Formats: sequence, C-alpha cells, structure tokens
Amino acid sequence: MQRCCGKKNCRCQQGERHVSLYLSVKLDGKRRMIYIPSDMEEQTGRQVAAWRESDKLAHAVSDACVQRLLAQKRSAKNNG
Repeated sequence: MQRCCGKKNCRCQQGERHVSLYLSVKLDGKRRMIYIPSDMEEQTGRQVAAWRESDKLAHAVSDACVQRLLAQKRSAKNNG
C-alpha cells in the first residue's frame, strides 16, 4: 500500500508516498489489513506461498474426491 504520513515537510506530501506491506486476512467474517514490518516481509512471503500451495493441494484432493464419488455413482447406477 502507498500512503501519506501526514507530516507537512515529508516527501510523501509531494507525491512520493510511503510504501508498506500489508497482509489482507478475514477474521471473524471481516476483512482485516495487518501491517507487515520490513524485517518480516521475507518470512511472511514464504508463509503466504506455503498457504497458497496447501490451498491448491486441498482443492486438488477435493476435486479428486468429487470425481471418485461421481464415478462410484455411475458404477452403482450401471450395476443396479
């Protein structure tokens, strides 16, 4: 995110805004923005990448389970 700090003599008042990293998460049904300090950016990036990979794998497993269920239903219909 790019933002202005509000100090009158700061460079951000002339358009060169401060850049900060935030993590957007949903907590208790509401979207929250969590500020990530610069010394935690790399670690947070790895954690987000790991979450994305696990989410991708969970979707793949779910899709495979649905396909298996549909195949079982077709098989039962053909044999019954």
